[in-house]
Amino acid sequence: MAADNSQPPWDLILPALAGAVGSIVSLRWMPGETWAARAANAGCGISAAVFVGPWACDLLEVATLRSTSGVSFSIGCFGVALADIAVRQARDLKIAELIAERFRK
Repeated sequence: MAADNSQPPWDLILPALAGAVGSIVSLRWMPGETWAARAANAGCGISAAVFVGPWACDLLEVATLRSTSGVSFSIGCFGVALADIAVRQARDLKIAELIAERFRK
């Protein structure tokens, strides 16, 4: 089956780019403890913007390219914060130790 090429390339690239910029901008206020943590947080923010952004735009019935880019930028910003919170909670709950303990038995 052929790929759906009905959208111009900028309609696909611009929201993803906006999400990437949003996640990088938010790192200024939500830095990780290490460079690896910062890179992981940025990656999560970008991934959230790329994969959750289109779903959110459909849910909110956003139709214009500028609005879609704004939603993706916001999701990129908050995706970094959510990733940072998830990592901190996992570290506090010691999930890796609990999983290792479960498999030792």
